[in-house]
Amino acid sequence: MTSVYNPNLRDKAKAFFGENDPDLIQRLVGESAKTCIFCGEKPEQSSPKYLPELLPEGRIKVGEAVLFANLFPLAQYHPVVSLCKAHFLGLSGFSPELLTNGFRAGQSFLKAVHDRDSAAVYATINMNYLFPAGASLVHPHLQMLIGPVACSYHARLADAAKVYYHTYGSSYFCDLIAEEESRGLRFIGRKGRWHWMTAFSPMAATDHGSA
Repeated sequence: MTSVYNPNLRDKAKAFFGENDPDLIQRLVGESAKTCIFCGEKPEQSSPKYLPELLPEGRIKVGEAVLFANLFPLAQYHPVVSLCKAHFLGLSGFSPELLTNGFRAGQSFLKAVHDRDSAAVYATINMNYLFPAGASLVHPHLQMLIGPVACSYHARLADAAKVYYHTYGSSYFCDLIAEEESRGLRFIGRKGRWHWMTAFSPMAATDHGSA
């Protein structure tokens, strides 16, 4: 994949869209809150449930996070996680605890799926916030896609990793971690079996100076 980056694109975005409009945000927040199905206690009381054979309680609750069935699924298993009772949060409001609760709810669901369906081996966690990011709802939430078929990017990644293994006799991912950790340019840290690093180059358009 090839990435092209021009730092002056941020000036283009400002010229077309202007500065942040807090008044518009508050108006959209107020209007959408009137009919929001994720606010307050609604996810715990009236959101769709999974069948008992998958989730005995129908939903998963961790702190304020509530995982429930999606009415319009795009995958074999496609839950939604309402992250909090509040309808709107500024970016600084997404605390580590709030995100951790959402991820733990997703982890519990993933374990339940794997216990029932060993073929559902591919999983993604996806989140976009507010309308410019493509969100259909203001309320903070994330979604999971789980099934037996990989998304295009993951399928290409898995195929390339197999080619690498047959060519070099080692795991691409283990070699990547070792290389990035030794260089120290993009490696952030590790916790258990998780290794965190920044991307070599962006996969999508960006209007800031990181690449």
